[in-house]
Amino acid sequence: MRETLLVPPDDFAFWHTIRFIRNSRGDPTARRESNSLTVARWFRSGAATIRFCQVDARVQVQAWGPAADEAIDAAPGWLGFDDRPKRDWGVPRLNRLLHSVAGTRLGRAPSIAHDLLSHVLQQQIQWRDAMRIWREVILVNGENAPGPTGLQMPLSFQQMRRLPADRWIGAGLSEKRIVAIREVGRLGYRIDEWYDSNPALFERRLLSIPHIGLWTVRHARALSMGEPDVLVPGDYTIPHTVCWALAGEERGTDARMAELLTPFTGDRWRLVRLLWARNISAP
Repeated sequence: MRETLLVPPDDFAFWHTIRFIRNSRGDPTARRESNSLTVARWFRSGAATIRFCQVDARVQVQAWGPAADEAIDAAPGWLGFDDRPKRDWGVPRLNRLLHSVAGTRLGRAPSIAHDLLSHVLQQQIQWRDAMRIWREVILVNGENAPGPTGLQMPLSFQQMRRLPADRWIGAGLSEKRIVAIREVGRLGYRIDEWYDSNPALFERRLLSIPHIGLWTVRHARALSMGEPDVLVPGDYTIPHTVCWALAGEERGTDARMAELLTPFTGDRWRLVRLLWARNISAP
């Protein structure tokens, strides 16, 4: 086990920042406790389980497994320590609305390639159904995670490539998404290299994969990599949330969402993320 103690930036919102590392309450790869989140993930050097624990004004990080050192090194970026939150939105009402969650940081996952699996699962279905598939497939096929946590690993790239189609279909996944997942598994860490080279290049190359569209790519860039200005098109709820919060309109479109977010260019995704942190949603 490796361990370190990190000093976060001032006014760091621990839970709001790490909220979406865990995919759901029943996620077999993650466990939330009163003051900590433990999560199992793959790294280039193998498997690791990492535990983030809030200790007074600091964050204790513990890691187990072959990739423990790599996980420890990734922790500050995952926690968004290098992110710069926005506190003045130029709109007094919005400043008041978001004041309590202004310390939320946008974190960067260690591997967008590995995170893509959860985003592909969410294509064109409700979130709860996608998380049910995630849970069922990992409970049956996931390896035990390192350390004394009882968690399971997400699927490895090899498993994404080779898992029999009937196991996906039995869990409720469509054949088109199976094709996309297998291609992600085949490409593996090359996807991370595309992203590190140039996010725009990453987007073009990922869109060339069969059955991966712009929603999936932007959803991954926003949620997994914490890009502050990404717009996620074609989402079922985000336009409604934005239009309700900013204009009091119960329903919205991508075009209306883009119009309302234009004054906040540079931090458009950050604003959406803070609305989520406030649990704001349209009726």
